[in-house]
Amino acid sequence: RVWCCYEVWVSIVKMRGKSYKYDMYTTLEDLAVGITDGCAERDLLEEYPLDEKQKRQSRFPVKICERALSIRLQDAKSTNDMDRRCILNSIIGYGPRRLKEVPPKEHSRYEELNDLLSGIVASSTWRDALEGGLDMEPYKNALMKCDLPKLEVSFDSCRNITDSSVQDILSTVSSGLEELDIDLSFCEAITNQTLANFAEAMMVPKALKRISLSFMTAVKRDSPLTDDGLRALARALKGSSMQEVILNFHGCKVLTDSGVCDLFDSFPRTLSRVEVDMAFNPNISSLSVVNFAGRMTTSLSALKLNLHSCSIALTANALKILARALPPNLRELNLDVRSCEDIDDQAL
Repeated sequence: RVWCCYEVWVSIVKMRGKSYKYDMYTTLEDLAVGITDGCAERDLLEEYPLDEKQKRQSRFPVKICERALSIRLQDAKSTNDMDRRCILNSIIGYGPRRLKEVPPKEHSRYEELNDLLSGIVASSTWRDALEGGLDMEPYKNALMKCDLPKLEVSFDSCRNITDSSVQDILSTVSSGLEELDIDLSFCEAITNQTLANFAEAMMVPKALKRISLSFMTAVKRDSPLTDDGLRALARALKGSSMQEVILNFHGCKVLTDSGVCDLFDSFPRTLSRVEVDMAFNPNISSLSVVNFAGRMTTSLSALKLNLHSCSIALTANALKILARALPPNLRELNLDVRSCEDIDDQAL
């Protein structure tokens, strides 16, 4: 119905760039299921909100999603033709004097709206389509035609994910992307090639502000990610104007000081938030911590470092150096030093 089209237009086009959230809900038997803009409040109560969002949205009916990929909002119907005229002319951008005119059958503004809606649905249901064995080309084409400001997908523990399937979604990154949030935790087939693909994708947007990438690995398994993968990310970060960098290499035991220091050296001076998880890595020493301390700038307001069980990473002296380097504008500090046996009361 055309009034639904008007709501879609207001939510994802007219209010774009403003502090405005939308959601798309339907019913599945007696259950309300929906797609939300970002994480819902209930998702944020969990330790990993993006994973919770994925689980919640996975119940959204596939048939509705597939229809949305080829939707033409200009074909929507109305019992009152004047309503249809006013709504379509509003979407085009006509002023009050022209709202009652007969709207054109086709217009670039219609297609902008169709493409954006299709892209939102494609990104929100990408994993479900992949795990369901569906043809991914319509999803890929939908994302490539739109210009989403935010791309967030959780592939946590997805058995279907490979370097190639990650590249499929990264190939859709557009120049207008501002936030990239991809969770590949416990995806055992991921290698350094995916890190290189991320680095290439990060070079496409004109003003990428935030990245959140997770490669958490089970502690009892060996991760295929090495220093070469970190250096690939470093090349993309260096010289950027990024504001937030969130990287999770929890359990990636092959990484060493060499790659970690190269990564830290690439961090842009514009960062306001940094979160790095290197927990359970026996090869990270105090050298990495001291190197990071030397990269902190006055713009940093939030810092989270997880060095849990990095027994040689955080010596008392390294912690003192880190403490002295903390910027005066820092408002959030989260430092996990559990099982770092060299830390003494004086260092704390």
